[in-house]
Amino acid sequence: GILGNYGEEERTIIRTPFPDRVFMAGEIIGIRSPRIPRGGRAWELLSCIAEAVSKGDEGIVPISYGADVRIAVKAAIDRRFEPGFNSRPGHIYKVVTSGKSIIHTCLGHRKPSPTFWTDIGENWDRYSLSPSPYVPSDTDRAEYSVLDTEQTSYYNYWKNMVREGRCLETDNGYVWLFMSEQIAKCPNTKAVHDRLVTLYRAYGTEQVRTACCEHAMANGFPMVSACRKHPESASAALHQFLSGTDTLIDPCCLVTVAGLGGSRLSDNFDDRCCAVAVEALRMIDRNLMGGLLGRFEIVTRPVKLEIYDDLKTVRDGSGISVWIEYPDMEGCGELRSFLRTLMDDSIRAVRLLKRKGVRLRPLIIAGEDFSGIVSEAAIVSSEKERSVPDLDMAKVSHAEEDLRRVTELMRTEETEIAPEPVHEEIDTGTGWDALVVSLDPEERGYLVSALGSDTRYDAALEDRINGKALDAVGDTVVENGHIHDEYRDELEVAL
Repeated sequence: GILGNYGEEERTIIRTPFPDRVFMAGEIIGIRSPRIPRGGRAWELLSCIAEAVSKGDEGIVPISYGADVRIAVKAAIDRRFEPGFNSRPGHIYKVVTSGKSIIHTCLGHRKPSPTFWTDIGENWDRYSLSPSPYVPSDTDRAEYSVLDTEQTSYYNYWKNMVREGRCLETDNGYVWLFMSEQIAKCPNTKAVHDRLVTLYRAYGTEQVRTACCEHAMANGFPMVSACRKHPESASAALHQFLSGTDTLIDPCCLVTVAGLGGSRLSDNFDDRCCAVAVEALRMIDRNLMGGLLGRFEIVTRPVKLEIYDDLKTVRDGSGISVWIEYPDMEGCGELRSFLRTLMDDSIRAVRLLKRKGVRLRPLIIAGEDFSGIVSEAAIVSSEKERSVPDLDMAKVSHAEEDLRRVTELMRTEETEIAPEPVHEEIDTGTGWDALVVSLDPEERGYLVSALGSDTRYDAALEDRINGKALDAVGDTVVENGHIHDEYRDELEVAL
């Protein structure tokens, strides 16, 4: 490969990620990555390939890289206009539209041209009402100075449709240019917010979500979602959700506010569990006088954010710095404890939905236990999932039979068909039997000790055991070196 022949050795980058997060506790990690230094052999070859394909001239690639490389580039040039060669059917948003975009991702983005600021000043409010077919921008950072006539025509038509709330097929380049010029030049911040929300709801990429979130926080608009770049946005999003907005709450948002990143609970808290937790939050908020926010003491804090650093929104440089006030929900210990119990109960409710006697932890607010609402929320969420039409199993079976027949026809007469090996399936049973079979000797020994008088505690070992228990019996079985009382008899018999 290119890196194998012309790349450098791997390098290790030392980082301390999320230094302000409690769960990381200043932990230092090493990230290994291949080196593609600017000016090196691999960098030169990738750059030459990109230019050669762009200009349709394989001769741009130096002969020193070998004739095979030129032949490969020539083949790519000859195929680039074939129907479907560079398309992704069924995707309205083309994340990568060309080899050139891949090269930019590997080698880093080029700086905007000197005329970029003047170009967007002259063109940001130009729209076209004439329908135009989609033409890829061939980059992930489009500029007016490099767009040809057809690309410019489509871009002006596309952004007019976005302005009217209709999102057509597009790619990174057009979206990047649109967000940059709207944030930089449009004086109507509410209109910009509405357009960014439209982009996010249509395309849902992390780049769009980050820009949408940053613009909302900087200008005081309702947030459509938190973003991973700014942990503070999780607190702001949850606060707005509990205030009655339709802010999207995803697993990362609740995990961040609860301070559970990297824990066993966060690993098991998937989209389905999050849907149960969000439904439960709505129901509890409606049942509490004054709502949930009235039960916790939330302090508002100032924070300085670096925003828009992936866009071109100012003449000199890329991003800007802003100070905002945000509700520090993560700093409220009572709320964190409440969310952790809610998330744990949501996981249990999802796992145990089909079993009787669901064991949920008490979810106490103002002296009242709301754990029953979590079970109700799980049922409501499950009913919503069941409303999705099921697969037509008859058609699936028919397709499988067709595939089997085609496979048989493809066998040649000369090929000796070996008898199929007989696989004896081991019946591991279900529930407790399945759990015991899945345990290794160390895990089994830990449970035996916990059942006896030995109360040693191993957090990592308990996480492994409880992860297997969640899959087998739908609940955790051991905590802080002690077996849950209601499972002692069953576990002892199984072991």
